[in-house]
Amino acid sequence: MGKKIIVIGGGPGGYTAAIRSAQLGGEVILAETANLGGTCLNVGCIPTKALLHTTGFYRRAKDNAMPGVIISSAELDWPAAQSHKNDVVGRLSSGIGVLLRYNGVTVRGGIAVPLSGKSVRIGRDARSGRRHTRDRLCQHPARLPRRRLARRD
Repeated sequence: MGKKIIVIGGGPGGYTAAIRSAQLGGEVILAETANLGGTCLNVGCIPTKALLHTTGFYRRAKDNAMPGVIISSAELDWPAAQSHKNDVVGRLSSGIGVLLRYNGVTVRGGIAVPLSGKSVRIGRDARSGRRHTRDRLCQHPARLPRRRLARRD
């Protein structure tokens, strides 16, 4: 059995760190308070791009007539656009879950609180939850170094 590793956060840095750790033989738990995929996938870049794609298609259909093609009307169905966006986000987030399961990563929903020693509590809030022991903790997998790396010429 490999080292017990707990990764806090299921964003791009967290889920890739968890998958790679499991591939290298670690027994990995990933703790995530919300949906897998992080801010970009769930509320930022991906939802925005899905809506922009829909509205861009609407604009092209509405504004760009072509000789021989008559477009009598184009309407934007905002609830359907929102539903499409939610479907895209859901498929991508569930795909990350499948990758994690396939690689043997255990996903625990909740807030992860590092405790003294080698344990972490994962639960609905900071004071409750199940205690997990660990050999390694990956707490900020996507955080960049604060110091600028030395430049090589």
